[in-house]
Amino acid sequence: MSQLLAIDIGNTTIAFGLFKGKRLVLNFKLPTHNKSREFYKKSILRALGKKKIDASTSLSINPERRSAFKSAGVEWVDKIIICSVVPEKTNVLKNLLAGIFKKKVSVVGKNVKVPIINKYKNPKQVGQDRLVNAYAGLKLFGKGLILVDFGTAVTFDVVSKNKEYLGGLIFPGLDLSLDALYYKTALLPRIKIRKPKNLIGKDTISSMNNGIVFGMAGVCDEVIERLLRKFKGYKVIATGGNVNFIKQYSRRVKIVRPNLTLLGLRMLG
Repeated sequence: MSQLLAIDIGNTTIAFGLFKGKRLVLNFKLPTHNKSREFYKKSILRALGKKKIDASTSLSINPERRSAFKSAGVEWVDKIIICSVVPEKTNVLKNLLAGIFKKKVSVVGKNVKVPIINKYKNPKQVGQDRLVNAYAGLKLFGKGLILVDFGTAVTFDVVSKNKEYLGGLIFPGLDLSLDALYYKTALLPRIKIRKPKNLIGKDTISSMNNGIVFGMAGVCDEVIERLLRKFKGYKVIATGGNVNFIKQYSRRVKIVRPNLTLLGLRMLG
């Protein structure tokens, strides 16, 4: 059974997914920035070397497989495909993976084209991850879609009932919003997002936390409602690293596919 390694290079994290046929058998994430090539090499070897991915269903530790993997003779990865919105990391990962696996690495937008009609005014300006999500959404849910990706930025994308990528909206995600409050104010602290205990914060940290969480959910619901008034009957599909968290506070986010981009890469591969 063919096995494919899919890599989605985002602005904050790099998501890796190992597919055995159509099944995602292993996925993990690494930080995008401030890490060396050696860090990525060791981290990928460590993550994949712990698993036995072969004809059986076992995912237990296999010393022989790990040894073979570390010697860069990995036979059980047949294809590698990358989607990236961070150009400086694309070649780093492409060259690294080609060296480890001794395989050609495909890059979406370079030698792999997403087979969807792109109606953006300047088609080259669309992030390849947005097109991959649109393609995966079409394959999984059919035509007429509103796709919401909760990543570093929150993106809304519309796929028409004619299977066309029409465009969308972009605004700052959770982490960018927190960074803006911290860096652009004199007294507000840096915080980590947590589940709000109440609607109203009783101190600075809870006020910031609740404002970001409920504000993000409220903005997303309002944008989705506006889109649904224009695109009646469309399905709303949500993905991205923060999707499961925001889903708890959103009225409109119901269908969730956290690994939609990786699934799309598998389909393209």
